[in-house]
Amino acid sequence: MLGGGAAFAGEWRIVPGISVQESYTDNVNLASSGLEDDDFITEVTPSLSLRGQGGRLSANFDYSLQQLFYANDSDRNSLSHQLQASANAELVKQIVFVDVDASARQENSSNSGRLSDSNISVTGNRNEVYTWRISPVVRHHFGNYANGEARFTVDQVLNSGGGSNSASTGSDLLIDSGSRFSRLPWSISYHQQRVDNESDTISKFERLNGTLRYVFSRKYSAFVNAGVENNQFSTSQDDSDGFSWDAGATWTPSPRTELEAGYGERFFGNNFSFSLSHQSRRAAWTASYQEDITTTRQSQIDRQLIPLVDAFGDPVLDPGTGLLVQVPVDTATITEEVLVEKQFRGGVTLRGRRTDASVSLFNTQREFQLSGADEEVFGASASISRRLSQRTTVSLNGGWQQSELAGGAREDRRWNAGVSMTRQFRDLSAQASFQRVQQESDLAASEYEENRFTVNLNLSF
Repeated sequence: MLGGGAAFAGEWRIVPGISVQESYTDNVNLASSGLEDDDFITEVTPSLSLRGQGGRLSANFDYSLQQLFYANDSDRNSLSHQLQASANAELVKQIVFVDVDASARQENSSNSGRLSDSNISVTGNRNEVYTWRISPVVRHHFGNYANGEARFTVDQVLNSGGGSNSASTGSDLLIDSGSRFSRLPWSISYHQQRVDNESDTISKFERLNGTLRYVFSRKYSAFVNAGVENNQFSTSQDDSDGFSWDAGATWTPSPRTELEAGYGERFFGNNFSFSLSHQSRRAAWTASYQEDITTTRQSQIDRQLIPLVDAFGDPVLDPGTGLLVQVPVDTATITEEVLVEKQFRGGVTLRGRRTDASVSLFNTQREFQLSGADEEVFGASASISRRLSQRTTVSLNGGWQQSELAGGAREDRRWNAGVSMTRQFRDLSAQASFQRVQQESDLAASEYEENRFTVNLNLSF
């Protein structure tokens, strides 16, 4: 089944592989000026990737075992599991389903430390995250009048770097209109969740919501939402529940373009949202803004590091697991607190005959509901790649991120820029790259500069 990356049953693809990488860094511990340590690091990463869809089962599975060996200090040697897996099974035809997903990865423990996008860096600001979730679902169609869904979810988040472990159970009920209500579609939803944290604190979330939409034409529609929330969690704020509402409109000038915006109120204040998507043969544009209550554990469960589809919606069949997994640098500080998160994301991807380019922007504001602390992280990234030949590609990338902590009392600014060249030899790819990172901070201990050279061989069987 593993031989040759072969497809079987016409819809399943399994690709085992191994990546061998040699890196040199002039600042392996990301120390401030005068305290740097250089090192050569050998990395060996076997991996397995699966993409499949059968009659009643679909699955995506990407796993790699990253082993790091340091030439100057073997005490730094480490082994890391990296996993992103999801599956959906139809247990009873058109009635009972089950969704399962799991992940293992590494993250920065805090935005206030030395931030790194690689496990190579030895900073002490590192956290191993393991998550799993299982969710059985029952669906039923009431003719062309309505559709119903009942879902029960159990999940767990484990943090090995000093972060809190937690488990939760939840249920969701949804009934929405069928095709008979094409002019006036509606839905009623109910969500309930209980989170048990390692410190014995408990957070409860409950929300009942109804939506009514009026469709004026193929291009224009308007909607209104109304509901009530009953939340129970540790907070220093005045309210954590109450009546909620929002109203807005949707404009769909073509099947490839949609703009939606809404405004309303929830217990934490005014609530604004919008989303924009536009796609042409050569370009994909996206932008979104939303405000919601969340937890860092929920972000850890939902985060995807390996894309399943590209910006144009095409499936990614060969993720090259050994090259793609990185440590995200825009994560929230790990805490058991509930927080209000206001998040904007936007970007454009351009696809040419030989040149591809992308630009992305983000801004995230987090208000912690117990401590009253807040943080804001915003930044931008860009990349461009050029195919010099059918098998050779050169790429440039760069990014900037700024973190404002404690209401702006402290700022960290991080820049990165790099260049790489990749050559494909049938099932073997070779890459050479250079990356420079610089972080400035109001706290001297968090400032550093790093230059890194890397050579990588990635073999798929």
